[in-house]
Amino acid sequence: MDLENWMECLKDELHDQKLSEIVIPGTHDSGSYCITRKSKRTDLLPNLYCLNPLVDVVGATWSRTQDYSIADQLCLGVRYIDLRVFLDCDTNIKYLVHGFEAGELLKELEGVVKFVENHPGEIVILDMNHIYKCSNSDVCLMLKQMEEMFGDKLCPPSAPDSSVPTYGEMIDSGKKVIVAVTEKPEMFMSQYQHSSLKCQFSWVWSSETNVVSPWANTTDISTLRAYLEVSFSLG
Repeated sequence: MDLENWMECLKDELHDQKLSEIVIPGTHDSGSYCITRKSKRTDLLPNLYCLNPLVDVVGATWSRTQDYSIADQLCLGVRYIDLRVFLDCDTNIKYLVHGFEAGELLKELEGVVKFVENHPGEIVILDMNHIYKCSNSDVCLMLKQMEEMFGDKLCPPSAPDSSVPTYGEMIDSGKKVIVAVTEKPEMFMSQYQHSSLKCQFSWVWSSETNVVSPWANTTDISTLRAYLEVSFSLG
């Protein structure tokens, strides 16, 4: 199987399958691959700092959950990208984050844009399920920038009374990128209303309602499989 183009390779089998019926490979904390002991700490995990001076060694190792860049992950077959966004108030730059700052959001997204452009048969889901310390204007600016980057490739969510789009519908329409945003900003020290974002950016999905990624918190395959089967059986 050509992992870089696996959806294209399976296009006949996937064509009439709803997106919710396809098993989508994904990664956890996808942008954490570049975290090192020299990465800038955030104030998101204050309890970790009691380990100082070991925090930079222990913390960075714990925070880095991936070994490959997001662009490489896509080439290895990953189609669900877990993005944790953090606004650095000192620089006013949005970074991907997992305890420590990782890569700049917009620079990471450039790799996704290139992948989508060069792989016409592949769909990508970008799930911003954690957005830290962002105001409404911060999030609107971020979405505006993403709109400029992905353009008409952004796929809007289905209306409540409509069915989930199929792989074939997304590929045929050219709308191959799904962007989900968390509806719970208060959990991440952010201030915005998801409903108001939807009015301005109709292509925004919900991390909680539209894009569901249950977490089993296990490394055991059998336990994970059982957990997912129960989760999906409950809808």
